[in-house]
Amino acid sequence: MAEPTPLLLRGLTNHPGAREITLSHRELLGRRLLFNSLARFAVSAIFVASGVAALQLDLLESAPASTMTGLGLIVAFYNLPIFLLARRHHEPEASELEFHRLHTAMCIAIVVDYVVLAVLVTLMGGARSPFLAFYLLHVTLSCVMLSRRAAIAFTGLAYSLIAAQVGMEWAGVLRSTVPFAHAVPMAPLDAREAVSVLLVYGALLVFTDVLLIPVVDWLRRSEWELREKNERLDRLSRLRRDFLHVAVHNLRTPVGAAVMHLENLSAGLAGPLGEKQQEWTDRGLARLNRLLDLLQDLKILGDLETDSVDDGAEWLDLHELAEGVAGDLQDMADAAGLVLVPERSGTPPQVLGIRRLLREAMVNYVTNAIRYAPGTGAVTLRTESMEPGGEAWVRTSVVDRGPGIPLEHQKGLFEEFSRAPGKGDPDALKGMGLGLSIVRRVVEAHGGRVGVESARGSGSTFWFELPTEQAEAASRSTDTGA
Repeated sequence: MAEPTPLLLRGLTNHPGAREITLSHRELLGRRLLFNSLARFAVSAIFVASGVAALQLDLLESAPASTMTGLGLIVAFYNLPIFLLARRHHEPEASELEFHRLHTAMCIAIVVDYVVLAVLVTLMGGARSPFLAFYLLHVTLSCVMLSRRAAIAFTGLAYSLIAAQVGMEWAGVLRSTVPFAHAVPMAPLDAREAVSVLLVYGALLVFTDVLLIPVVDWLRRSEWELREKNERLDRLSRLRRDFLHVAVHNLRTPVGAAVMHLENLSAGLAGPLGEKQQEWTDRGLARLNRLLDLLQDLKILGDLETDSVDDGAEWLDLHELAEGVAGDLQDMADAAGLVLVPERSGTPPQVLGIRRLLREAMVNYVTNAIRYAPGTGAVTLRTESMEPGGEAWVRTSVVDRGPGIPLEHQKGLFEEFSRAPGKGDPDALKGMGLGLSIVRRVVEAHGGRVGVESARGSGSTFWFELPTEQAEAASRSTDTGA
């Protein structure tokens, strides 16, 4: 729980309630108790306002109106410490540590609520009062928020209070009254009415328990099973990530040494090479350089498992980043007979992201364009502002004049180990097909999206869009409103 949210999960956790999917009822009890106490404050205010208004408008007799106002103040008084406790421990981690304390506070609050409700029922018509239905509400809340045993106990308490109210009215200890001013007195409760109330509310309370408790138990069991599976997956993910880091680290050193020795041989530092020897040396260098590229891709995939955008993010000018990439890769473009052209449309706003990862996404796009483009022409790195739906996004496009990609090959192009068709040369398919998938994962981790526009014989435009602060604010507002 305390670990930072992995970068790859950032897109899933932008929604305000998304994280609660993986939290148990123990960790959310503080938050639920806080909501419950806020609702109790609202009920308290309604009691006070209703009592004062009824007295001023001569709707209720003086004693019932004053009693209702007093009940509202009592509810607010005993709810205050519960609210302070819930506010202090409403975060999931704190709620988990203080679960038993919060659970006790919840039980005490329900017991006192029942007492206040019993007084209100007596005041507002007794066994015939519509406020008897609020016992059902409390029983429902008990089934959802408390354990099976506690829920059954509170159901029994609710029925005992109803039965006591009905029994005392039937025995004549209490008298059913209508507290409204100038109302006609009510007839005493007879046996038929008493039995009807007891049977109806008994059946409703039992049905509530029978229907809700098994469902809540099943949900909680399913939740714990899901949590255990998630924990196992997290452990496997950490093992895979650690193995990936160790493997990449241990392979880069010998591969780098082999590349250095072959480059020395190719440069003639150990003596001149024959034509065949030079050819074999160059081929070996090409294969090892691709292996180094693969190791770099695997390192980035490992970084994506651990990096958090919030930890290393900064405000970036994507055009400035594109200019840097163009300068760094111009030698590679020169060797292919190409020119890299950074281009900006207007003044796009900055985006929040990790410079190293976004630079790697651009590098993947540009190196692909260089590999697949013909031996002459230009590769354009374009940065522009997009406003779909009135929300500002920044698009970075890499445009080449290569052979293009047929529509049937564009589907799944951003998935792992997917590659565009080559130019007929077996060596034309360079790499393992991880570059575009890395771009997609980097961009989606920043809350963005990727795409390609291409057709056979007309070049390709690979792009990604990142949200600006305005777009992220609009997204949060939409999610909150939903």
